[in-house]
Amino acid sequence: MSRHHIDRRTFLKTCGKVALAAPLLTETLLLSGCARCVPHKRNNEIPQKIVLQNGSVFMGGRYRRLDMEIQEGKIIHLADRILALPDHNTNVMDCSGLHISPGWVDLHCHIGTTIGIEPCLLGPQMGVTALVEAGTYGPETLPSFFENCCPGESIPVYLFLNVRKNGIQVSNVLFKSRPGVEDVEGARRLAMEYPDIIKGFKVRLDTTNTPSGHPTFLAETTAKLAADLSMPVMYHLGNPEPSITDFLKVSKPGDIITHFLRETNNCVVLPSGAIRPEAREAKANGVLFDVGHGLASFRFETARKALEQDFSDFTISSDLWILPSLSKSLTFANVASKFLALGLSLEDVTRKISSRPREILQIESEIQVGKKIDLTLFSIQEGEFAYSDTGGEELKYNSRIMPRYTVVNGEMIHAGGRDQQLFTCRNPEGTFA
Repeated sequence: MSRHHIDRRTFLKTCGKVALAAPLLTETLLLSGCARCVPHKRNNEIPQKIVLQNGSVFMGGRYRRLDMEIQEGKIIHLADRILALPDHNTNVMDCSGLHISPGWVDLHCHIGTTIGIEPCLLGPQMGVTALVEAGTYGPETLPSFFENCCPGESIPVYLFLNVRKNGIQVSNVLFKSRPGVEDVEGARRLAMEYPDIIKGFKVRLDTTNTPSGHPTFLAETTAKLAADLSMPVMYHLGNPEPSITDFLKVSKPGDIITHFLRETNNCVVLPSGAIRPEAREAKANGVLFDVGHGLASFRFETARKALEQDFSDFTISSDLWILPSLSKSLTFANVASKFLALGLSLEDVTRKISSRPREILQIESEIQVGKKIDLTLFSIQEGEFAYSDTGGEELKYNSRIMPRYTVVNGEMIHAGGRDQQLFTCRNPEGTFA
């Protein structure tokens, strides 16, 4: 049987799993405390001022113990000690044992449609304060994104638009992307019409859908449009072809290579274990690299080789859609915790999930007096945890990141329900470890 038929069979089995998994995912997420996708709205019972005491605040690339006063989402006071008492206008919270960072950003996820997840499940309740929808929608299907994914959302939901007419669908993944699948002028018009939402373009190509003889057709088409509009492109790495070198040839500073730590048949690490010279050169020239964990795009061994050779400036994203929500990625914090297990410092992981992606999106990235910024409050849970990559390798480590709250537009929101359900175990005394 040909490789093409094997790939088709595998893909169709995956589609079947999506259909079977949807009810289970719904049940699991309902249990985690998000029974309805409703926006978080301020009401008269929510205090206008929040004082966070005894927390460890991420400033200038490191954590330091500070108290913080927030009014209407703006930081109005930072000090070693802020004396405040709770009243009807002030919510005072003891943050002992909590870390406070700029709000987490998931730079690569999939929202809505038959394979994506509702933004309320990916956002503040998962510790995330900004989302980037990575290419599920094209010019023809973008109206459904606005109808189903944006109204009333409490956090910004950005989009990397697919130049394919109908975005990512079964037919796009399974059949060849020959000339005619694209709508360049439609994508151009929409990008100019919605500059606050559409932050760039997404190219998803691999061996299952690239046309023989011209595998980079859609990448080249998208790259030209993005260059005309001075916007970035996010390139998906899968089984070649195209290869990472094909994408790097058309990439420019500010473009993003996602899934860059996947298996070594197509990533920044050669099968020999060395960093690809083209990838290192691109990085030096300003091309960005993003994890995009997902169901099949992250290997511990690849990450080790990259980190050992100082290929360490990248963003951490989940690539969450239905199946990775049930296996492999599971949650955004779970993906971030894997990098603690790989030896990165908490400060480095924090930058990769908060301030750095915020810089890329050109939203406020630093905690400073006078700045309006969303926040994520999290703890470090101690225990024995077994992390897995998408190839089945297991890595044990003694801690994980656990989201506890987000502060969005000045409102305190409980976070981490799903993480606590999945990862918190009880000690013999019956209290949570």
